[in-house]
Amino acid sequence: MLFFQFDITNILVGICSIMACAVIIIREARPDTKLNYSKFAIKGLSCGKMLPSRTGMFMIYCPAFIISLISACQSIITNAFEPQKNYRVLLVSVFILLHYSKRLFEVRFIHHYSGHCKLRDCFTIASSYVGLSVLVKIFTEQVPLSHVSPHLTLLGVVCFIIGECANFYHHVLLKNLRQGGSKEYKIPKHGLFEYVWCPHYLAEMVSFFSIAMISQHWIVFILSVGSSLYLATRAYNTREWYRQRFDKIPARWCLVPFIF
Repeated sequence: MLFFQFDITNILVGICSIMACAVIIIREARPDTKLNYSKFAIKGLSCGKMLPSRTGMFMIYCPAFIISLISACQSIITNAFEPQKNYRVLLVSVFILLHYSKRLFEVRFIHHYSGHCKLRDCFTIASSYVGLSVLVKIFTEQVPLSHVSPHLTLLGVVCFIIGECANFYHHVLLKNLRQGGSKEYKIPKHGLFEYVWCPHYLAEMVSFFSIAMISQHWIVFILSVGSSLYLATRAYNTREWYRQRFDKIPARWCLVPFIF
């Protein structure tokens, strides 16, 4: 069960969260306004300041990593004095820190970049990640222990581990497509790439919803849904990108096998 607390602050934050998610998803669905990074980056005078992809990705993830590190340290200290009250907040804080730590590790050691990122879009994404990290902790703290489902919390822990491991595994598969410093794009294969174009996005969605399972707050669930819909839109655009770039591509689902 999700925890619903309908005070004015929660209602306003919930409405703003839905609106922000809708704006980002609609923007991503339009070819002329999608976020300008990775394979979708377009260099040109009208695109504004561009950064090398690796630099841009560090800029995207570092602020959220710093915030999540501070949050995790604070939760560890608090949990030492009130373990029964704050164990889920501790879990959420540590898991968010692990997520961004993994992403920074991948940026440095796993991904082979060949493109550029738009500076303004890097700030947009970085700000959204910081906001998500802060909001998730704030609203997780609101859920009283009496409302918490231990089984849902345990399921969230298991799903987080599965999601992060699957995400990392498929990022390694993408890395292996560019052996010897190659910058050429190839059609991914192996793992869940045999069934969908973006299994790494699917795994990230599992991680998002695992955090919502641990938090058990309705606004965190809304944020997870919004993030997942953004990734679904991105996955659709990815399939279309491959379709335009290659003469023939495998018949695969965009994101979820047999569904989308």
